[in-house]
Amino acid sequence: MDMIIGLALIGLLLGSQVNRGIYRLAWTPRSIGPWSEPLQEAADRRWSDYLPVVGWLGLRRESRLHGRGYWVRPAMIELIMGICCVSIGCWLSADRVLPGDVAGASPWNTVVVPRILTWCSLLALLSVATFIDLDEQTIPDQVTISGTLLALVLAVTFPLSRLPVVVQGMVTPILVTTPSPTPDWLFGVRGLLYALAIYGLWCMALMPKVCTLRHGLFKGIRYMFASMVRPARRTRSARDRWPRPVATRLAMIAMAGWLGILVTWRLGGDSWIGLLTALVGLAGGGLVVWIVRLVSRWSLGREAMGFGDVTLLGMIGAFVGWQAALLIFFLAPLAGVVVGLVQLILTRQTEMAFGPYLCLATVGVILGWPALWHGYAVDLFVMGWIVPGLFAAGACLMAGMLYSWRLIRGDRL
Repeated sequence: MDMIIGLALIGLLLGSQVNRGIYRLAWTPRSIGPWSEPLQEAADRRWSDYLPVVGWLGLRRESRLHGRGYWVRPAMIELIMGICCVSIGCWLSADRVLPGDVAGASPWNTVVVPRILTWCSLLALLSVATFIDLDEQTIPDQVTISGTLLALVLAVTFPLSRLPVVVQGMVTPILVTTPSPTPDWLFGVRGLLYALAIYGLWCMALMPKVCTLRHGLFKGIRYMFASMVRPARRTRSARDRWPRPVATRLAMIAMAGWLGILVTWRLGGDSWIGLLTALVGLAGGGLVVWIVRLVSRWSLGREAMGFGDVTLLGMIGAFVGWQAALLIFFLAPLAGVVVGLVQLILTRQTEMAFGPYLCLATVGVILGWPALWHGYAVDLFVMGWIVPGLFAAGACLMAGMLYSWRLIRGDRL
């Protein structure tokens, strides 16, 4: 009972911070909730306004400023977060911890608590991204960048919090592609170079830049690097949380990350395996969406997915691994089809935010992971490099189909 009460309180407090992130990290921040500066027309905040769920009943007095019933959604978010944290704790402490995770150790202290921390953190990040994407059709970098860095830290600190995979009767924190134990080369210089390259490319992809081949390849590369190091324009409001220039901040993040990777590589063990798992998941998740984004831009003349979806699935991949991220990407349209049809019938809107469906598919994959992986997915991923080859072939077929459809519609090329 003490565990349930504690998790419920943590979930309620976490839900209040989710609401804080939804309204303060949006493209257009709004003064909604006790954690924001009240509007001039609003009354001063009371101490009771800061209480989860109950505080929103008092904040109903601001309905004339924010709209009738505006307080219902944030109150429900806090309540649902409390229920979800309790559910996650009970779900993991029952029979979801695979036997043999830590031989001779207490599963509650070494496995369950880190997994509760990991999955509750991911749930909070997904909630913020989902509601901002639904409200504004955008996903803020503050959510995905901070979430990715958090996933990397948790992978080093609690490597057994990763989605577990049984290989030859042993539980490993890394999702391998073959039915053999972790290969030795992952602990050598080759594995280190992979990790440094993935993290460096991720930081480089986040930097604002101009990419063009109009004046040739070499000048295009020069323009790209010049646009990365010059101060970026302030395109957002004065309350932008990322100091300028962005390249300087990201360069500092890159240097600190490379140092952390080197230290973890020297330590080795499960911490290094967990970190490499997260980095490969980051690369796999982001690359899948990026390829689809480039294909749609070439074939349709416009981007079917935003860069926020790239960073979002990259963050998710850092938490769950690249195999799970690939499953999430292909399962997300199932939720999108159902919700999209309802949206089309009710509102006649054809534009959909893909981020919420990625988040919904992530929750489904995590909840059904043991049955999904050992029952179906493991037979697919043992094919190794055939899986990326099949995805590449599918991307080429999609490009041809979309380009043909563009020609049939008579759109300008």
